[in-house]
Amino acid sequence: MTDAPRPSSGLSLDRVAFSRAGRLIIDGVDVTLPRGAFGALVGPNGAGKSTLLHLIASIERAASGSIVFDGSALPAMARRERARTVAVAEQQSDTELDLSVLEAVMLGRTPHLGAFASASATDAAVVRDALAAVGAADLATRRFHTLSGGERQRVTLARALAQQPSLLLADEPTNHLDIRSQLSALSLLTELARGGLTVLAALHDLGHAAAHADHVIVLAAGRVVAAGEPATVLTPELVLDVYGVRAAVLQHPLTGRPLLAFAENPPAIASIDEPDPTALDLESSL
Repeated sequence: MTDAPRPSSGLSLDRVAFSRAGRLIIDGVDVTLPRGAFGALVGPNGAGKSTLLHLIASIERAASGSIVFDGSALPAMARRERARTVAVAEQQSDTELDLSVLEAVMLGRTPHLGAFASASATDAAVVRDALAAVGAADLATRRFHTLSGGERQRVTLARALAQQPSLLLADEPTNHLDIRSQLSALSLLTELARGGLTVLAALHDLGHAAAHADHVIVLAAGRVVAAGEPATVLTPELVLDVYGVRAAVLQHPLTGRPLLAFAENPPAIASIDEPDPTALDLESSL
């Protein structure tokens, strides 16, 4: 039996493995994400989600396997070419430089500038558009190090968008955000995917994955245990197996998308022996 052909466009990982300090972190991962899809990478803490994003972006190098986007091996690309192709919005983005928000987002234009070139009016327009897209235009003159966690998260996403990539990797893009900002960020990623950008986001919230993603990839202990459309993948059985909690999958009354409700899996209760009826009779006869 031959393997199913992989698409020539989009993201394709084949048997990717990675170890750190002698411990296997990513174990033979296969992923297929079509171009223009919004993929959600989910799994418990320590499953390897952030590491897998780093491998795709070549921040870390896989020990084996292939990572291909639109027919080209990402690790083999020149650094500048790869930076024009892939952008990463990290979960935490710190810098020791005293930069304004505008300057921080302008760093996303670096792959498009020559060695000694200055930012052009076009670059400035791209940066302004990126800030507006994430709802952070009003932060442009603020110093990056003075921002709250949620504000930094939005600016970090804006910097990734300023790269104008074909593949966007987002590590917990809703981290530190309030509910309205979370929904805005997820709606933006959905809109970007509809426009042709391939998006892969690591998400902790299965509800967000069910409500917004086209494709869900479930990672557990460094392995893909399920992948496909949210309604197919996010079943009560999978949630119990992977997360150890009970779940009910309903239909959202407003969107029609899957809606997950959770309850703690109750611990087993040790049985208590019933009293011996003969002992009771004996006591009553005394």
